[in-house]
Amino acid sequence: MSATVWAQATATEGGAQELARRVDALEATRFEGEALGLAYQLDEERGMVAPEVYETELERAARAASRWPVVAFAVERELARARLERGDARGETLASEAGCLTRWSVVGPLENPSMQGFYEEVGPQVELEGPYAGRFGEVAWRELAPADYFCAFSLGSFVTPSTSAVVFLSSRVQLDEALRGELVVGAAGAYRVWIDGREVGGDDGERGAGLDVQSWPVRLSAGEHEVVVKLGSTGQGSLAWSARLLDGQGTPVAGVEHRAEAPQVAPGAMSKTAPQARAGALVAVRETTASRRASPLARIRAAAAWQRLQPADSASPWRDVARSVIAELERGTLSAVQQAEVLLEASPLFEERWRQVSLLERARELTASGEALWERVSLALAAAYGEGSARAEWQRQRAILEEVVEARPGSLKALLALAELYEARGLKGQALRLLEGWEGPQEGDREEVVAWVRAMIDAQEAAGDRRAARALRETVLKHTQFSGAYRWEMMKEAMAEGELSEALAIARERWAKNPWSSAWGLQVARALQVSGEPGEAEGVIETLIARDPGDASLWERKAELRLLQEDRAGVVEAMEQALSLRPQDSALRARAELMRPPGANFYDAWIEEDVRALAEAHPPGPHDYDILIDQAVVEVGPTGLARRFVQRVERVIDARGIQSARQLGVSFQSGDERVEVVGVRVHKADGTLSEDYDEWRSGQARKQSTTYNDREQINLRASNVEVGDLVEYRYVVHQVANENFRGDYFGAVRYVQHGRPAALVRYALLYPESWELYFRPPALAHEVRDGVTPAGEAVEGMKVRSFELREVPRVYTEQDQPGYTEIYDYIMVSNKADYDAIGRWWWELIEEQLVVDDAIREEVGRLTSGLGTDEAKVEAIFDYVARNTRYLHVGLGIHGWKPYRTSAVMQNRYGDCKDKAALLKVMLEEAGVDAEMVLVRTRRLGEVDGSVASMHVFNHAVTYVPGLDVFLDATAEYNGAFELTSMDQGAQALIVEDGGQTRWVTMPIDAPEQNHLAQRLEIDLRGERPVLRGEVEAVGSRAVRYRQLLEDAQRRDEAFERELARRYPGATLTRADYEGIETLGAPAKVRFEAELGDVVRGDGEGYLYPLAAPEDALGAYAAESTRRQDRMFRVPFAESTQVRYVLGPGRAVERVPEDVEVRSKFGDMQVSYSSAGDDLVVEVDFSVKVQRVPVEEYEAFRAFVSELHTALNQTIRLVGEGGVR
Repeated sequence: MSATVWAQATATEGGAQELARRVDALEATRFEGEALGLAYQLDEERGMVAPEVYETELERAARAASRWPVVAFAVERELARARLERGDARGETLASEAGCLTRWSVVGPLENPSMQGFYEEVGPQVELEGPYAGRFGEVAWRELAPADYFCAFSLGSFVTPSTSAVVFLSSRVQLDEALRGELVVGAAGAYRVWIDGREVGGDDGERGAGLDVQSWPVRLSAGEHEVVVKLGSTGQGSLAWSARLLDGQGTPVAGVEHRAEAPQVAPGAMSKTAPQARAGALVAVRETTASRRASPLARIRAAAAWQRLQPADSASPWRDVARSVIAELERGTLSAVQQAEVLLEASPLFEERWRQVSLLERARELTASGEALWERVSLALAAAYGEGSARAEWQRQRAILEEVVEARPGSLKALLALAELYEARGLKGQALRLLEGWEGPQEGDREEVVAWVRAMIDAQEAAGDRRAARALRETVLKHTQFSGAYRWEMMKEAMAEGELSEALAIARERWAKNPWSSAWGLQVARALQVSGEPGEAEGVIETLIARDPGDASLWERKAELRLLQEDRAGVVEAMEQALSLRPQDSALRARAELMRPPGANFYDAWIEEDVRALAEAHPPGPHDYDILIDQAVVEVGPTGLARRFVQRVERVIDARGIQSARQLGVSFQSGDERVEVVGVRVHKADGTLSEDYDEWRSGQARKQSTTYNDREQINLRASNVEVGDLVEYRYVVHQVANENFRGDYFGAVRYVQHGRPAALVRYALLYPESWELYFRPPALAHEVRDGVTPAGEAVEGMKVRSFELREVPRVYTEQDQPGYTEIYDYIMVSNKADYDAIGRWWWELIEEQLVVDDAIREEVGRLTSGLGTDEAKVEAIFDYVARNTRYLHVGLGIHGWKPYRTSAVMQNRYGDCKDKAALLKVMLEEAGVDAEMVLVRTRRLGEVDGSVASMHVFNHAVTYVPGLDVFLDATAEYNGAFELTSMDQGAQALIVEDGGQTRWVTMPIDAPEQNHLAQRLEIDLRGERPVLRGEVEAVGSRAVRYRQLLEDAQRRDEAFERELARRYPGATLTRADYEGIETLGAPAKVRFEAELGDVVRGDGEGYLYPLAAPEDALGAYAAESTRRQDRMFRVPFAESTQVRYVLGPGRAVERVPEDVEVRSKFGDMQVSYSSAGDDLVVEVDFSVKVQRVPVEEYEAFRAFVSELHTALNQTIRLVGEGGVR
């Protein structure tokens, strides 16, 4: 057990004692991981104590931390910051004393779609000198401004954009003597680092930027050495970097001489996967969390450090540590106080607020009211309540805070939290009085406690006493000389009052202290501009642009300055540059377009203007609304990026149709697309026109959803809509990305039928003359026009093809119908000649993602150890992927098409269908089992005829094992390896072999016996209540349902009882045993006993149903008397049920019914009866052998089901008395 310092039970007050407690714990610990967690906690007391007290305790912490270099650096960074806040120049020497490398040359951003640029050789890996093709034109090596934040660079301040980007850094280091030591680094983004062209280390993950995360051994001779770094980010990531040199004893190489310089030695070959670091902060926290000698609290603190080091690690390993420690509390020997402290510090390691609240409520129950630990727990619980939205939660928050303030009036944290709550609820005077009542710390003046002073300033400003607030603000300035509290407001006030020189002085002083901040640089430029110095202002902007030429806002600012100088050409040039950097910014595009000469829109020639005439030519039918116009005009540029104009007009026929016709949602992909609303117009029945409408934006990824993507929606709602009106929508969806992430692929599917009739449907495509496109025309009668607009005019420089349909009939939909393309007519277009071309395109996209790293290799070895057959290996690996990678779709940008890297999926433990399929493929191949990727068109989409090859027809991906001829869908977490999910059975699929060759197949459909449910039941009618004893055995899809239904072992009986009650109302489960529920692929078995409600029905001696309750077979399988669409089943299936009625003495069956047997192409049915002594035995066997019943055969199918329905609902009369009903 470590020497962890636990919370003391004595009452202490004030931040100084809390800070001292943390430092005491740091002095006492023997574990580096716990020490780092404690070091990261110190800044929580920043501003809560007098500056001198804070600095003194940090100096004590630094001495305690000196045992471990990474912990010492964490404390020393905070100490340097504290000194700079007080104006102590010693804080400025940290970077030099800590061995930091802060002089770098930089080049970027380079393209990095889906991390492709990171894993390929690009930029200086190919050619040293440059310039290079960047994200937005050429990029060249430039010096990175010496603007580190205590050794760390946030590269987003100097490289824009820093997402989906590759950036290189280079520095030349001069050593006076040989060094055998360490290069300690931290990075946001994946990275590799080379010294003198030799790869030293790296990381493939994008887990957030901690400091000193990894340490790499280096052996360098005296003289110059070149350090080159390659960083890569995803579309959701960021870039940051820090590096330090330490000697062999872990002592920083202080004052290391180095300079920014472009590389002169080409980086060597980059490893396909990064090596595992053997030292650094991450290793330290991992060792502590895994140590049996570390106390539970030490492990929790180390886990918290882990979270701080890699906050973007989606696997959240610190959460696993917390769960393990909390589970151990149940069987441990910790005191109540010790348990409470563990729960308190563990709560932030969970994302879910409900879990945090649960842990903190439990911790509060374990602490004594009024004690220091009780205060800390209470404040954390109040904060957790405060994040809720329900009124009851903030009332709980207020009650807790008031309780703490009363019990511990010296608690500044409680006072501040309660005052903030009061202000948020409009109780401004109460907040001010509360703060004024604080007597201050035990040592020093309360006006030295920055947190209290700032709260007082806010309260006084809220109360309208600006003079008192300004006086206190001067006090804060003395203690915040580095962070610059209130300087921004002071600069704004000075500018508003005309004190331009004062405003300029503030801005320049802050920019000098925060050189990474373009915001302060922009304020310097603005102050110069207002002072009548546009030339100097532009010079500042040019300086900022030189630092970060990819920042569009800087080019906008330059355009503003050019406008003041009446340089219209310069304005347009700067705005065009800004737009090239931020093409998805609709407001910026609108401003840029104002400066361009007006021109015709690509869709003008296609617009139908006289919608009223069209309405008169097409009288309304018996509907609540119908569609007059549904047209899309698509213009495709040379890169494959497109613009799509839509005109849609709906007619309101009766009041029921108003709501549907007046609202429309326009889906788009944020970042890749923008929506331009051309207009929403209501053509009134009296001939007038209304253009009033509402517009709002909504996201499509919802809370608790397993789908996260960049799809959003513009919602349009017309105002003043009445019966007889025509509601017209016009909008354009622009693809505005800087590149077509689909590569050279273009395709689309356009449905031409709806649930309402349409007078005119048109789809027009304008595309480059050099292109060849392939079309699937609609099956309905239509007119094709090539090369011209509806008016017969040619479109210069473009090929044109349009499809026009008139009097398009509505589609009648039904339950259990086939998929969309079998119901609705459609047009399909693609630039790929065949599916082999699709396969080659997709294989080139995904091949680089199929990697095997050490983690995958080790897991496959563990899973397949001792397994001799491919079947066994497939089962083991499938089970692992299905159970251990949570389904989560993150379809952002290209990742709607391209899986994430398999090593990342393994690390993150989540992925969507293509991620799981890719991981399954590489793991199987690592085990020696050939596997192929498969694109699937699930059954709900319907079949396509295959005349046009398109990626747009697929919505799913699985894995195929040719040696076993089996498809594996690891998204089906309740299915076994050889239990294909129902949405895949009968689906169309494209097997994509390595290299891109394809095979178009239909996925297999189960035989009925593969989805079999067998029930052997006994109903005993001899007691006070009927007793049901039975055994259920399910295989295939029937077992899948039971695995899902009975997944929660704690509530399994409850779930099974509900299942029984659905068939036997009033059933009460008395006993149940379960087998095979947790094993994928195994039969699910339940043996049970239950008490039933009435089984004998009717008056007198009564009667039985064959299966004890009426069975609505018609309602379940053939509810409609006639159908317009084929009737679909999920899978073929079979059921066998035997019911043995124990009638008891004195009771018998009046007449045993005749057996019934029917065999048909749709299925088989047999109902048989027999006597066994005094008992009646009923056996029912039923199967559906087809997945689809064609509409022309539905009548015969319904007749088959009707016979089953009749047989299962005939009554069996009883005679004699005795027994229960």
